[in-house]
Amino acid sequence: MTDLLEGIGGDRGPALVRIGKACQIVGVSASVLHYWEQVFHVRVGRSRSGQRIYSRSNLARFVLIKSLLRERRFTIEGASKFMREAHL
Repeated sequence: MTDLLEGIGGDRGPALVRIGKACQIVGVSASVLHYWEQVFHVRVGRSRSGQRIYSRSNLARFVLIKSLLRERRFTIEGASKFMREAHL
């Protein structure tokens, strides 16, 4: 997943971003990110005010999920299985 991090700023980008910036980086809507959080069991942080905050690791995972679903044409179940077997 390290190469995915390079595409989203690597060590140079902010450590945590809010939902709007996360959507821009990943290229999907907030509702899609929320759905993927549930389906793929992605744990995201919360700010003191309760807003979701996403780490570089979260963003890299979402970029991978997007690639599996949209480019490689995996089903949700297939993408989940792939990620489990790859320990991602």
